Amino acid sequence: MTDALNKVIPVDFASENIVAYAVSNVQDFLITQRSIIVNMGLEPLFFNEQPQRGLAPRKSTIIQNRSIVSASLIMVIEVKSRINLGNVILSEEWASAEKLFGAALHGVPLWKSPQVKIGELTFNPFAALGQNGQDQQKAQNTGRHGTKVTYQIKVNIWFATECANCVIHNQHNFIEFHTQITGTGRMQKFADETIETLYEDVILGEGQTHEIFCNALEDGRKFEYPWHQYYSDTDCIWMATELHPVP
Repeated sequence: MTDALNKVIPVDFASENIVAYAVSNVQDFLITQRSIIVNMGLEPLFFNEQPQRGLAPRKSTIIQNRSIVSASLIMVIEVKSRINLGNVILSEEWASAEKLFGAALHGVPLWKSPQVKIGELTFNPFAALGQNGQDQQKAQNTGRHGTKVTYQIKVNIWFATECANCVIHNQHNFIEFHTQITGTGRMQKFADETIETLYEDVILGEGQTHEIFCNALEDGRKFEYPWHQYYSDTDCIWMATELHPVP
């Protein structure tokens, strides 16, 4: 038995201004309102346009009045209103960075929505992350390079005020990437845990998703990240997608 077509998975970010949902096994799915579309699957996504151009996995765009011809899994985010978008910080369902991560983040104007599970993906992380050379050889030497890993997909959105350093860090037990929903921000890389060692700015405008920063290690269940952070040029809302290895 095949999965039902266009199965909608509700995603509640606890924001009255933002409507979000995932859709699996997509076929001829019409998007009428201006929406950010993120390809969460493993194959290119196609719209009913001529000439057709595929939207690559883990990439995003903004569309309206077009159908998605085919895709395995997508996220759809629609901003219903930009009035008082920042009122999410008053919600009991949102949490401040300090509440989530402790006193070290005191004073950081950053808030996180509820997190929602939208599905699973099984793939070879070394191939998906484009790892070659020594990294690939190390994986082959373990005898695990060809092993596929199942990852649970979790999504949430963040809100930060203008000119916020959202904390330099380099530890995650998952693969992550970010999609800009409103405002302008950037993902930044550093040589160490200090602002002065900034060496790369990846600018994110609305509807854009950055390349994944990490490498997979060992059996694809551990990850190596550079020192990095999100920085908000304006008041910003962005979505974090996390791919967690399933035990």
